[in-house]
Amino acid sequence: MFGNDSDFSECFFRDNAVFNQAGWIGNTDFSLARFEGFVDMSKCVFGKLVSFWNNDFCDNVELQSSQFLDKVDLTDCKFHKKSNFSESKFSKYFNMKGSTFIGSSTLKNIKFDDATDFGECVFGDDTDFSYSKFVGDAYFSETIFKNKADFSESVFEGDADFRDSIFEGETDCKGTEFSPFTFFSGAEFRTGKPKNIPSEK
Repeated sequence: MFGNDSDFSECFFRDNAVFNQAGWIGNTDFSLARFEGFVDMSKCVFGKLVSFWNNDFCDNVELQSSQFLDKVDLTDCKFHKKSNFSESKFSKYFNMKGSTFIGSSTLKNIKFDDATDFGECVFGDDTDFSYSKFVGDAYFSETIFKNKADFSESVFEGDADFRDSIFEGETDCKGTEFSPFTFFSGAEFRTGKPKNIPSEK
């Protein structure tokens, strides 16, 4: 358990960084950190603000089944290999704008209780958002999906903004529930638009 605030900003982790099942009571700052090895932050609890701004993750990243009770900043990060956020819960604003994923990304069965921003991200390999629930507004504008994008069985309760996004691979929206305020204007589906993508009114 990490009491009070924790500052790991600008740290250089030369080997594996294993924090699984750890708890952070105060604010947690990993901004400008570089991780050379595997990162395991699965089953963690972050009690307050957490920042991974501009992190460089060189190996696989495991954030499965963690709880984030306050705002999360993962903007401008680079994930070189696989990343797994599945079954985590984000209680406040989740911001990943402008991040790049070279390996596959698993964001399956996640509950986002507040607004989320994946705008201007680049997903270079398969991306899985299946069975996730977006309670607040979800922004994917100008995001690029270079391989399969799986949103099957996901639920969007707030605005879903995919304006000017690019889907270069297969797009799976089977069983997806979109809110009445869903926007795909300017989006490109290079392998064909799924039939259940709603038309804007």
